[in-house]
Amino acid sequence: MTQLGLLARILATGFSVVNLAHATGLADIDHVVLFMQENRAFDHYFGTMAGVRGFNDANLQTNDGVPVWKQLTTTDLTNETTYVTPWYLNYLGGNWSEATQCMIAGSNGWYQNHAAWNHGTNDHWAMNNTPWSIGFYKRKDLPTQWALVDNWIVADMYQGDGFNCYPLKWKTAAEYYEDAGVSWQVFQDADNFDDNAFSWFQQFQDAKKGTSLHERGIKGLPLNTFYEQAANGTLPEVSYIIGPAQLSEHAPYSPHDGAWLENKIAEAVIKSPKYSKTVLIISFDETGGWFDHVDPYRSPDRTPGEWLDDPYGQVTELWKISTA
Repeated sequence: MTQLGLLARILATGFSVVNLAHATGLADIDHVVLFMQENRAFDHYFGTMAGVRGFNDANLQTNDGVPVWKQLTTTDLTNETTYVTPWYLNYLGGNWSEATQCMIAGSNGWYQNHAAWNHGTNDHWAMNNTPWSIGFYKRKDLPTQWALVDNWIVADMYQGDGFNCYPLKWKTAAEYYEDAGVSWQVFQDADNFDDNAFSWFQQFQDAKKGTSLHERGIKGLPLNTFYEQAANGTLPEVSYIIGPAQLSEHAPYSPHDGAWLENKIAEAVIKSPKYSKTVLIISFDETGGWFDHVDPYRSPDRTPGEWLDDPYGQVTELWKISTA
């Protein structure tokens, strides 16, 4: 498989992470690398994985005794059944494993996601989004992503968040780092696909050239500099990785292409002389219209101070690569 990156090939041949230098605890961590990709749900990528909150969820939600897997349909969709269940995108075989790499799901809009969520029953994805939303991949379709998750730590209850009050104005983590004397840096190439969230903040928009917020947060350094600093053991204490659109995994950009960048970043960290003092966190910003069966955290209706505009979204992925 050409999409199987060097890291995944090494792991597939029996390489064990126990052969690497290990930290003894979080106090040993000196470097944090944050790398966020785009628009994939947990079940969509890892639903068939053992030991996670996927298709074998031991605490599966039921609605009046009906498992949440049964997504309701309408006669506009089909006259042959009243529900559909999650289905393997490449069940037809042939070249479908390549074709579905570029497919899209339904809408990731506020209305469609809330209509699919259906006041907590979470059973209207086929009706109010699309039957494509509940399609999923398997290990063989995502060898690099699965190699990373299998050999390190995955969070199966990590949720997306939404913002709609631009420009954002609260004090960012990077500004707290500045106050505390913690070094930080954005690494990005020319096309950041609007994934540099610092550009959404008023104070970064107003920052003049030459200031720390502009140079470290808006302008940033190229990804090649990240690879060089990782190899030299000279990364800042906090690094933000922002990839180009084509490698973001945002449909219709393919998981295979995004895996190439995940592989590059992970290899840079693992091969760094500071690996035992570094943690890499790979996450996804939102589900992209893909289905996850877990009901998101939320406040009960009519709770004082309830999140109305920016509640947590559906479950997406996060995994951690570290010896700690």
